[in-house]
Amino acid sequence: MARNDEGVVIDEEDDYYFDDPRRTAGELIWRLRSSFRESDFAKVVSILTARENNLKKEIGSWKRANQRLKNLELGKRKADSEVKKWRTKYCLVESRISKLEAVAEELKSGEPIVRVSGENAAGGNQILDMDEITGSGRTMTRCVVEIVDSDDESTSQS
Repeated sequence: MARNDEGVVIDEEDDYYFDDPRRTAGELIWRLRSSFRESDFAKVVSILTARENNLKKEIGSWKRANQRLKNLELGKRKADSEVKKWRTKYCLVESRISKLEAVAEELKSGEPIVRVSGENAAGGNQILDMDEITGSGRTMTRCVVEIVDSDDESTSQS
């Protein structure tokens, strides 16, 4: 038997028993109760304290990892929300572009028609002959046509 720095008697057989990491706290305490030695009690306390500190560090590590995952998930949700918003805007713009392309094709064809929409239309879009509107028989190139986009809220209608 030997003594440690604090003067406590150290038993080599007990060192093997207490240093085995597979031992549970219950087994260590049972060994302590059966021996009733102060040195055994001090060893058990130091072992249990070390295990507790290691577990606290591990728990802290898991908590930090969990928080990182939560932050990533929150960021993903925000990004998904932004993507959905921009897809909706894209669909609206795409629809407007296709309507404007159709109007541009009609204008390129040179047909003297005017589409009236919104408040001026009784049951939807009306196609009117240029002679009915101007009364002068002027061609489309000489008429001033104002196009008001009904979806555009920034345009003021008078």
